[in-house]
Amino acid sequence: MTDDLEVTAGSVDITPRQRLPLAGWEGRTEPFAAIADSLEIAAILLRSGGVSALLVSVDLLFVDDGLESTLRAELERAGLGDCLVLAAASHTHFAPSCDAGKPALGARDAGYCADVERKAAALVDRLVGSARQPTRLRYVAGQARHSVNRRRRGWQLSGRPQRSVLMRANPRGPNDQTIHVLRFDDEEGVPQAIVWSYACHPVAFPHGLHVTAEFPGVVRRYLRECFGANVPVLFLQGFAGDLRPPAIIAPGRHPGRRLAAVFQGQALGRFSEPGYEEWSGSLAQLVAGCATSPDLEEVTPILRHRTSSLPLSALIEQASGQRELRITRLALSDDLQLLAVSAEVVVEYGVHLERLFPGMRTIPVSCAGQVYGYLPTARMVEEGGYEAAEFFEPFSLTGRYKVSVEERVVELMRGLAE
Repeated sequence: MTDDLEVTAGSVDITPRQRLPLAGWEGRTEPFAAIADSLEIAAILLRSGGVSALLVSVDLLFVDDGLESTLRAELERAGLGDCLVLAAASHTHFAPSCDAGKPALGARDAGYCADVERKAAALVDRLVGSARQPTRLRYVAGQARHSVNRRRRGWQLSGRPQRSVLMRANPRGPNDQTIHVLRFDDEEGVPQAIVWSYACHPVAFPHGLHVTAEFPGVVRRYLRECFGANVPVLFLQGFAGDLRPPAIIAPGRHPGRRLAAVFQGQALGRFSEPGYEEWSGSLAQLVAGCATSPDLEEVTPILRHRTSSLPLSALIEQASGQRELRITRLALSDDLQLLAVSAEVVVEYGVHLERLFPGMRTIPVSCAGQVYGYLPTARMVEEGGYEAAEFFEPFSLTGRYKVSVEERVVELMRGLAE
C-alpha cells in the first residue's frame, strides 16, 4: 500500500530590471544590452506519507548557498524543517551571477541576488499555504539529436605542435540524448506542473549580451502553449559537463581556420538567429511531444530521499575550504528516481548509474545546489582538457584532481544505492 502524492507548484519571474553583467564566461564584464526572454524560478512541493521534498529550478548559471539557505529557512518557519531541498540551476550562460564564489565567471550584484532570494521565499510560502490535492505522477522518456560532445583530441597548432584535448566538436564522442518528462496531473488529468530534463549546455544563443533562459525558456513557452500559460515548468540539467549545442563555426575560405578544422576538428560557437530558432524550436517540439504522448506511464509514487557528500579534499589535491561534492537520491517510485549532483558532471558518469541502480529509471541531474566545478572521469584527468584541469582558475579552485576521483564518486553513489 502506498500513500497519496500531494503537490503544490508555482513559478515567479526573476528577470533583472537593472542592466547588470551576465555570468558564464570570463571577460564578459559589460552590462547586458537587451532582454530576449524572461528568467524564472519554478518550484514544486511534494508530500507523501510524511515525507516531503521541494524541487526548485532556477534560471541562473549556478545556485548559491544563500538561495538554498533562504529556501530551508522558509520551510523551517512553516514547520517543514525535514523537507528535502533540491535546488538546481538551468545553467543558462545569459543571466546575472548569484554565485559569490566564482567572480571570474560574472560579477555578483547583491541587490539582484537579494531580490531573487526574496521572491524564492515568497514562492515557497505560497506553496506551503496552498491547498494540497492528490496528484497523479506520469513519466515518459524520448530521444533528441540536439547536442554534441565537445572534447576532442587534436593538434595544438600554436608553439610546438602536440596532441591535446581541445574544446571542439566530437560527433562520435559519448552522449546522452534522452529527454525525461514528469507530469504531475490532477485527478482529471490536467497538468499541475511539468518537470523535464535534457543534457546540454545552454551556451549557443545568438547574442552574447542578451538576457535569456536559452533553450529551457523556449521549451517552457511551447509547453505553456500546450497546457496553459500558468503551468509551472521545471528544467533539470542532465549530466552535460562535456555536451553542448552543435553550433558549428564554418571555417569559410580562411586558410588558418580551414587548417585548424582539419587538425583540430570543427570549432563551436553560437548559432545564427535562424539556426537557433530551428534548433531550439525542434527540441521544444520533441519535449512537447513527450509531454502529450499517449505513452506517458502512470507510476505509483513512493517518496524517499537520501543525501551523501565528500569533502573536495577527497577528490582534489591541495583543496582548501569547506566546499564539498554532494549527491542526492530522490526516489519517486520503486523504479523511478532523480540522482542530483552538486557539480557539472560529464556525460560518461551515466554508465555508472545503469550499473549501480539496476532496474531503476534514473534521471541524472547536475548543477544541483552549490556547484564547485566540473566532475571528470579518471581518464579525463590523465588526458587533461577544460573539464579536467583548465576550469580550475575561473572556478576559483587550486590544486589538481586525484586520479582516484571517479573511484571515490562511484563509491559514494554505491552507498546511496545500498
